[in-house]
Amino acid sequence: MKIAIIGAGISGLLAAYLLKKKRPDASITIFEKNTRVGGNVQTVQFNIGNSHHSSTLRWADLGVNDFNLATYKNILALLKELKVPYKPLENSAAFSTLDGSISYVIEPGYQAGSRAFTTMPVEVQKGFDNFSRQAPLDCQDPTFTEFSVAEYIQYRNENNPDHDPNFYPAAFVEYNLYPRINGMYFVNDTAPSTMSFVAIMNHYCLQEGFGGDSPERVYIEGGCQTWIDALQHALIQQGVSIVCNAAVQVLGDTSGVNILLNHSEFEHFDAAIMACHASTSLQLIQQGITSDMVQVLSQFSYNNSVAIAHTYAPLLPPNQAHWRTYNLLIHRDVQLRPYTISYVCNRHQNDANHHLYQAASEEYFVTLNPAIPIPEEYVLKQFDGTPAQTYFKHNMVNAKALKAQKLLWGRHRRGVQGQNSIYFTGGWTWGTGLHEDCYHSAQQVVNLLLVHLLEPEWNTLELSKLSA
Repeated sequence: MKIAIIGAGISGLLAAYLLKKKRPDASITIFEKNTRVGGNVQTVQFNIGNSHHSSTLRWADLGVNDFNLATYKNILALLKELKVPYKPLENSAAFSTLDGSISYVIEPGYQAGSRAFTTMPVEVQKGFDNFSRQAPLDCQDPTFTEFSVAEYIQYRNENNPDHDPNFYPAAFVEYNLYPRINGMYFVNDTAPSTMSFVAIMNHYCLQEGFGGDSPERVYIEGGCQTWIDALQHALIQQGVSIVCNAAVQVLGDTSGVNILLNHSEFEHFDAAIMACHASTSLQLIQQGITSDMVQVLSQFSYNNSVAIAHTYAPLLPPNQAHWRTYNLLIHRDVQLRPYTISYVCNRHQNDANHHLYQAASEEYFVTLNPAIPIPEEYVLKQFDGTPAQTYFKHNMVNAKALKAQKLLWGRHRRGVQGQNSIYFTGGWTWGTGLHEDCYHSAQQVVNLLLVHLLEPEWNTLELSKLSA
C-alpha cells in the first residue's frame, strides 16, 4: 500500500501516524510546500528583559497554544504515547473595551450562580449562566441545526424553561457572547451574530468545557512545536518520508494517483490524502477532480490573520489588575475583526507556579489581529532579528461550510471521499478545526481509505462525473 499525503499540518501528520498504526507495512510520503511541518502551529523564541545580563529566554505559540484534556481524549492519549510534557495553565479570562469603560474578569473555579470568582455585571452573569446551562443542550437539538447565533438568542428569549423574555440579556450578548465569538479563529469579518450556532458551540464545548466536566486547560511545555517535533520524529522512525519545499500536482483516477513533484518527476501512489486547505486542493488536483469535489471544496471561504508576540500593554485591559490569561476585546463602534484576543503569556505558561519564572520576568503577550497597531519597538524579535509574528489563513465555519462537511463524508461510505482515489482531511473537514477535530478527521479518513482499498469494486466512478 503506497499513500501520498499532501500537507504536513496537524491533520496530515496525524493521518500518517494513524495509518501506520493500522498498516505498519504502508509506504507513506508526505509532501509539504513549506520549509517546516506543523501548519498553523508555530512556536517562536526570544529573550525578554532590559539588558543582555538580565534577559531571560522565553517562547510563545503564535498558533494553537493549549488543549482541554477533559474533552481532547485522543490528543491526550497521543501526548502520552509520544511522552510530550504538558502543564496546567491559569484558566482565567478578562473582557474589556479598549478604553476600559467596561471591564470584568472570570477566574478559574467559577461556578454558575455564584458571585465568587467573577466581577461580571449582574445581567452579563445571568446570561452567561443561562447560556452555559442551556446552549450545550440546544446544540444537540436538530431544531437549531441551521440557526445563526442571533436567531438562536431570539428564539430562546421567546421560548425558554424560565418563561423569561430576558433569558439572554442584551448586556450578556454584547459584552460577553459576541466578544467571545469574535475571539474564535473560524469567524468572519462581519458580525458574530451571523455565525452558525452549532459551530460556535463546538468550540464552547470542546475547548471550554460547556455542558461537561470542568475544563482541564494545559499548555505544552516548550510550546506546541514540541509535540509536532515528537510526532515528526515518530513518523520518521516508522519510515515515513517527509518532503518539504514540495510543489505538487495531483492526477487521480480509479487506478490510483500520480504525483508530479516540482514540475519534473512523476510518482504513482494507490491513493492520495489531501491534508491541505479546500482552496489549495482545488488548485492542486489537476486530473480526477469530480463535480462532487468541486461542490464541496468551493463552499469554504477564508480570512487572513496575524499573530504577534509583543510587550505593548495598550492592547490589554487598561486596568492592569484585570489582566488575565485570555483577554477578549469588547468592540465599541469599530468594525469587527476575526480572532481578536490577547494572551498574557506569563499567565498562560503559569509563571507563578514555575520555579524558573517565579521572580517574574517582564510580562509579554501574544495578540491575534490587534485592534490597534503595535509600534515596532514593542514587537519581540527572534534570535535572527526577525519579528516574532506570523501570517496565516483560516477557513470560516458557517452554515454553508457545515453542509459541505456532511456532503464530504456522505453516508454508508458513499461520500466524496475516495472518488478517483483522492481523500480529504484537515480542520475544515470536521467541526471547527480544533486539534481534537483534526484527529477525528484523520482517523475517519484512514478508516475509509482502508475499507475502500480492501473493496476495490467501491471505486468505480464513471468518467462522466469528471468536471471540466
